[in-house]
This record gives sequence, C-alpha cells and structure tokens, in this order.
Amino acid sequence: MTINSNIKEHAIILCGHGSRNPNYTKDFLSLKSKIKKKFKDTDVLDCFIEINEPTVDLCINENIKKYKRFFFFPLLLFEGKHLQKDIQNKLKIISEKRKVEIILLDKISLIHDILFLLPGVIQPLNKKDYDLLITSCSYSKSNRVIKELENYTKKLSNLLKIKNQIFHFAGDEKDVLKKIDCIETNILLHPIFLFDGFLYNRNIERFSIYKNLSILSPLSQYNSVSSLISRKLINSVYSLY
Repeated sequence: MTINSNIKEHAIILCGHGSRNPNYTKDFLSLKSKIKKKFKDTDVLDCFIEINEPTVDLCINENIKKYKRFFFFPLLLFEGKHLQKDIQNKLKIISEKRKVEIILLDKISLIHDILFLLPGVIQPLNKKDYDLLITSCSYSKSNRVIKELENYTKKLSNLLKIKNQIFHFAGDEKDVLKKIDCIETNILLHPIFLFDGFLYNRNIERFSIYKNLSILSPLSQYNSVSSLISRKLINSVYSLY
C-alpha cells in the first residue's frame, strides 16, 4: 500500500452564496486575501452555494486527496435554508460518501459578533441624529431569519438611540416607502449583506429619493468586520487542533 506523504493535515474552505455581480467576487476575494495572511501555513480554498464556481461539491472533490480534513467556514449572516440545506445537509452527505472529515465551523453572528462593531462604523457617516433605521436582507421563508432580522434591528436601534426602525426583505421596498411620511427624514439605511451585489444595490437605489440618507456599505468592506471574521476563524480552527 502506497501512502501519500504529501497529504496535508487540513485546509480551510470559505463558502459564499455567489452572485453574478462582479463586485461580489471582488469583495469575496478581498476578504479571502485578508484571511490568507492570517493563515500562512494553511491553505485557504473557496466555494459557492450557487452561480459562482467552484461549487461546494467540486471544491471538496478536487481537493479530497490533498488534505486529511477540511474546516468549512460559511460566510453567511442568517440561518436560512442555504445554511441548513445547501451546507449542513450537503456536507454530511459528502463526508459520509467520500469518507472525509469536514468540520463545519460556526458562522458569524449578527447579534454576538457584528452588533457592537456598528457604532464605530456608523459614527463617521453623519453627525446628525437619525430619525429612522431601515434594515433589509435577502428574502427567506424561515421564521428564524425573520426573527433574527427583527431582533438585530431592534437591538441596533436601541444601541444607536434611534427611536424608529423598519426591517424588511429586499424586494419589499415599496411597502417601506409608504410608511415614511417626510422626504426630509434623516435615515440610516443598513442593507445587511457581507458582500456587494445585486440585492444590495437595488435596495439602496430604491431609497435614494431621500435627501438625508446615510448608507452602510456591505459589512466585509469595513476593516473592523473583516478583522473580526479573521479572528473568529482563527479561534475556531485553533481550538479544534
């Protein structure tokens, strides 16, 4: 029996949703580059749930003979169907079928990881007091996603001392616009996406009619958030050595 002495102990796989928007790919690869600098002795691979390649299956199948195990890190913000169906269930099937160890790491938490970074991110945007916080995320049928969006919005609103808040799914902007009485309303718009993309841009475009509008960028574009993601990944991987 021949033993492959070149096989490495492990690799990290970053998994994004995927998008046709080139800015999504740019943001994703920028974050990957920052993470790779923190793991100089560990290979960092990538895959996508849909649209972009490699897919989850392809990434693992192409690298299965190179590593003893994979640390799989989902770059998702909500616990919707993609996390359960396209990642958790799929990884279990691949692991059992191909006899490979795949360790699914905890995703980033909006409440426990992101929330308390936001005041530092928002402060330079506008020195005025905000009248209204508007948040949004991708559509989901999951009650867990709706509850998480609502909870995050309320906690952030309280943290920033913004009295009024509205949360919605991207695509429902017309319903939100009907609730805003004054064109002069001082709004903080927070589309909750890690990376740039179609839904993010469509969301901010729909609210561009308001004069006093401050917009948060996709979260991965903030150094404090990308650093947090790197730290979370480092702590997760090293705790499992």
